[in-house]
Amino acid sequence: MNVSRARGSMTIEVLLLTPVLLLFTLTAVFAMRLTDAQSRTQSAADVAARVASQSSSVLMISRGYSAAEADLSRSGLKCKGINVGITRTSIRGLSAVIAEVRCNVDWTGLTLLGLSQRVVVARSTEVIDMYRSR
Repeated sequence: MNVSRARGSMTIEVLLLTPVLLLFTLTAVFAMRLTDAQSRTQSAADVAARVASQSSSVLMISRGYSAAEADLSRSGLKCKGINVGITRTSIRGLSAVIAEVRCNVDWTGLTLLGLSQRVVVARSTEVIDMYRSR
């Protein structure tokens, strides 16, 4: 093998593979952040529905909203905007509360992927206990 012909080939290989490896790493980070955001948003929806189902009809919406915001704050998820919807409904003759939490996820550090704003949505339903204390 001629040494002079192979000279610099490793440098070219590294230059060609670096962007591919960087893109692969950023995609893996994006997938992990998206999964984490979905999990934390679902947790906030579960907490909001549970708290709202245990509250009186007058305070149901405000307590559910506060619980969702507090849970997202404790979890450390950074949302550019949070939207919480609490509705009362009837399921097979039972009163229930549906909580829907929307989070505009902050993609700081992933600008190389060219991501647009992503909204993660989670819903949770809780049946209202007929015998709860008021």
